[in-house]
Amino acid sequence: MGSQMEYQILSRIYCDLKRLHSVLQLTFIPAAYNNNTSNNIGIILKIPLLLQTGTKEEKITDTDGDTNKRIFVGNVPFRVGRKRLVKYFSKFGDVENCEIITDHLTKQSRGIAFLSFTSTKATKKCLDATDKELTLFYRKMRVNVAENKKRHQVKHQLTSSSPYPSSCYDNETDETVSVKGIICSSDSDSDKPCPIDTLPTECLTKIFSYLNVKDKITQESVCKHWQAVVKSSWNTVKSLQFADICHSFGSGLTDVTFMSILMRGCHNVTWLDLSVGCNLLTDWAIEMIGHKCLKLERLDASRMRATNSSLKVLGQGCKKLKWICLARCLDVGEKGLWWLFTSCTQLEYVDVHENNRLTGQCFHQLGPSIHTMKLNGCNKLKNIGLQYLSEKCSLLSFLDISDCLLLSDMAFNLKFSNLKTLNSRRINRDLKPTGLKYISEYKQLVELDLTLSHHVSDDVLLAISKGCTLLKSINLTSCYTHVTTTGIGHLAKCAYLQILVISYLCTVEDIAIKDIALNGQLRKLLVIGCTGLRDPGTTFFSSCDSSTTL
Repeated sequence: MGSQMEYQILSRIYCDLKRLHSVLQLTFIPAAYNNNTSNNIGIILKIPLLLQTGTKEEKITDTDGDTNKRIFVGNVPFRVGRKRLVKYFSKFGDVENCEIITDHLTKQSRGIAFLSFTSTKATKKCLDATDKELTLFYRKMRVNVAENKKRHQVKHQLTSSSPYPSSCYDNETDETVSVKGIICSSDSDSDKPCPIDTLPTECLTKIFSYLNVKDKITQESVCKHWQAVVKSSWNTVKSLQFADICHSFGSGLTDVTFMSILMRGCHNVTWLDLSVGCNLLTDWAIEMIGHKCLKLERLDASRMRATNSSLKVLGQGCKKLKWICLARCLDVGEKGLWWLFTSCTQLEYVDVHENNRLTGQCFHQLGPSIHTMKLNGCNKLKNIGLQYLSEKCSLLSFLDISDCLLLSDMAFNLKFSNLKTLNSRRINRDLKPTGLKYISEYKQLVELDLTLSHHVSDDVLLAISKGCTLLKSINLTSCYTHVTTTGIGHLAKCAYLQILVISYLCTVEDIAIKDIALNGQLRKLLVIGCTGLRDPGTTFFSSCDSSTTL
């Protein structure tokens, strides 16, 4: 199986580049290689596939002087079988052998074939045929002389330890030795070619460490030596992402395929991203992560089918976990998060947004190192959950409680002494303006988002401007119910305010922008749908030296 895969890979690369008349060159670490020094593992390695030119008549005779009676046929109709193709080409002469290349998975024709005639005359007649003579089922087939045993030659060049034959050399210079299949830089002391197998294991391991998951698995099938080197390179993998390669695993990345990847030695993985293209994975994959990735620090399992039991296994295995995203994991509940928070005491970042089963009871197991909590869309989150956050997470600096419809005034009357960013969009309609005034107690607050919070009033903005003196950004989009020009004018007390978004506040007038602009710190002003503003208001903003966006 390995030899067949090797032949397919190398011959496909050779034929494609030969057809495109191009040369592929890969340059690696320009340094001299010394067999006696383990540190000098660098070497310039270029792998071109040199093109051979000439007419079809010249290629009928191969390098050994034998007659080549085998031809390559391209653009073969997919519904044509072997017997039909032999019958069609029999008009040029007797066909000795016919082979239609099929896909190794679907077993369907790939549209290419190889034919062998019994005489050179028939071969030449086929190569000189007109387009009409080569048209079958309205498809014009193309013919060319087949390269005899080209895949075997490439394999020998890559795996053989013996020097290349003298006929392989082309256009030799003082600096570079050109070889069909390999080009290596040559020192002044030696002009011998450097086969790829002469590279030290450390050098090959370094090269393979830059490959993605798909290419690593492919290279394992080339030869036993490469298989051993690639397997050793898996230990250097620090991150795994499947966003761009899941389509390469047939129908998608399944539990079995994912398990085979982890079994290759991904013991040092610290970052694992399963958020894109891994919709076929189940909770079993989460459990395997807990068993195999013991050094994992960052995990993105958004939209995965994780369960409470799988999170328990994950937490017991990945005790070094610091960053986790379980967004839209609909089967995860309080019990699963309780096990996770109990085991992973080093957690710093937690994203469980749009979890319809989370009430916040499990937050009393959180460690003190938490600095970011994303809870937006958790419509069953209660006040007790935020109370646990304020008690357990003294370092919390980012909190998103947007669309948490069960929160009341008490949720804002909690001590978050280090909170710097608060997102509270579309909060509970039963919330009173007095509850929002408690935001003024967050002395370290820098960013505040109150989009669509209809309980925001002029008094609330006055309290915020007095208490949150370090505020740099505030979003009041569509807070048009109780906010007037007076309320926006209160924000002029925030001396460091740089970003102001007041879209769809129809009652705001120019004088409010003037007061804020006089601070000279405003950089971004967004006023979509503010019908009360006129040109003088925008002129005040333009007068700010640091203004960049309007």
